[in-house]
Amino acid sequence: MSVEGLFQKLFRILEGDENYYVSGSLSFLPLVGNYREPGYDLDVLIWENTYKKKIDKINAEGTGIPLRLSEVAVANTSKMPKLFDPVTGFIHLENEEGLLDISLYKAHKKSISMNLGFGFKMHIHKDVLNKSRVLKWKGYKYKAAPMELMFLTKSVEFLRCLKNNDDGYRNTKHYEDIKRMAEIIDWNSLDGIVKDVEIKWLALPSAINNLVNPIQKIALSIDLNLLREKLGQDISGGL
Repeated sequence: MSVEGLFQKLFRILEGDENYYVSGSLSFLPLVGNYREPGYDLDVLIWENTYKKKIDKINAEGTGIPLRLSEVAVANTSKMPKLFDPVTGFIHLENEEGLLDISLYKAHKKSISMNLGFGFKMHIHKDVLNKSRVLKWKGYKYKAAPMELMFLTKSVEFLRCLKNNDDGYRNTKHYEDIKRMAEIIDWNSLDGIVKDVEIKWLALPSAINNLVNPIQKIALSIDLNLLREKLGQDISGGL
C-alpha cells in the first residue's frame, strides 16, 4: 500500500485530463512543511463528465463503492440520514494501494456542485477553484484544491465539539491540521468562501432553504470568529 501507488492510479485514469483537484491532506501538507505523512488514501475532486468518460479505466483500477449521506462528513451532525440515507456523488475506489476517495462535481455558470442525494446539492462559488495551485509531494506534481476547503471541512467537526464541550478533538491529527493551516490561510478569502457555500434542497429559494434544510444549517453555523479565537488560544502568538 502506498500513496505513490495511488497517484500512479489517478494519473493512469486521467491520462492528462486536467478536470481534477487533489483535496484532503495533500492539499495542504506540502504547504505546512510535511509535518506528517498522509494516510493510505488520496482524496480527489473529479468533474462528473470526466468520471463518466473514464469509467472503464476507473473500474480497472479498483472497486468503486458509492457512499451514502451518513458516510459523508458534512452530514455527520445532521439528523437527516436517520430519516433517509440516499446515495451521493462521493465514491470510494478501493484497491491494493489503499483508497482513492473520489468526489464528483458538476460545473455551473457561477458554482460547482456536489451531489448529496435526494435533491440535496452542495454548491461552492466557482471562483474558489481559482485559488488552486500545483503542489509537489515526493516527486509527484498535481493540481491541489484550495486548502481553505479542507480547513472548513475539518472545522465543522471542531465547532461541533466546542458546542458540546468536548475537548477530545484537541488530541486528534485533524486538530493539529487545522492549527497549522490556520497560520497560513487567507482568513478574508475564507470568509468569502463560507458566505458562498450553500447546500440547496431541490429548487427552493435560498430564504426558504435556509429555514427548512437541516443540512444547510450546518453551513450557516460555521463561525469563523469563534474558530479564530479558539485556535489562536492554542497557537503560540495567536492569530
